[in-house]
Amino acid sequence: MRTSIRGPHGTKARSPLGKLFLSHVKESSPSRNVQVPPDWWFEDVSILRIDHFVGVITAIKVKGMRYELIGAAIAQYASKWLPGLLQDRGAFWQGFLICVGFHGDGSANEELYVSKNEVTKMEEIDHFSELQILKLGSNRLRVMENLKNLTNLQELWLGRNRIKAVNLWGLKCIKKISLQSNRLTSMVGFSRSCT
Repeated sequence: MRTSIRGPHGTKARSPLGKLFLSHVKESSPSRNVQVPPDWWFEDVSILRIDHFVGVITAIKVKGMRYELIGAAIAQYASKWLPGLLQDRGAFWQGFLICVGFHGDGSANEELYVSKNEVTKMEEIDHFSELQILKLGSNRLRVMENLKNLTNLQELWLGRNRIKAVNLWGLKCIKKISLQSNRLTSMVGFSRSCT
């Protein structure tokens, strides 16, 4: 009959060699406090077929992943499979890819997030006529332009840019606008409301 030696609190006592091994394992194992970069999964999903990639991105969006991370993953996927695309088109094309990733079913693109992308011009934005939310904060915009076709726009986020003049004529449905930390000298078109 085999008996085991019990330590305090009823646990099995360990040999000195076992204690040495466990202390080495604890010291060499990664700490639970190590920061994992938010883009750790980008390369993994960029090898998927497009239909699987869209499925993963859709699932991640439903789970509440930040839009800028999803957009960056889509941009990495596009740069891998369509080399040269993002360099030629800039940050607005990245935003377009974000919308395509979210609305691969052909439905209207209602939200566009292109914050913190060093955007200097509002290019090709006038094609998004159904857009309701446009976030362009923390970029390098100097001029508010190409928005007249965005007649359904309800939220416009332009904070932390270099914009001097704001003109909201033609934007009849604006309910929220963020303009903090700009160089504003002129603001017109704020009296209209959505009908």
